[in-house]
Amino acid sequence: YHDYAILSEPDTAVRALRLAISRAVAHVVRNGMWLLGIEVPERM
Repeated sequence: YHDYAILSEPDTAVRALRLAISRAVAHVVRNGMWLLGIEVPERM
């Protein structure tokens, strides 16, 4: 996130792609933690 800003990206296509990747990563992390029995906060 430090090298590739998401919300301040001027190109809307790139911004949408980065948001989609961020959502997918959040989904994978949440499911992985659920499998391990670890509760995660709704928002970090």
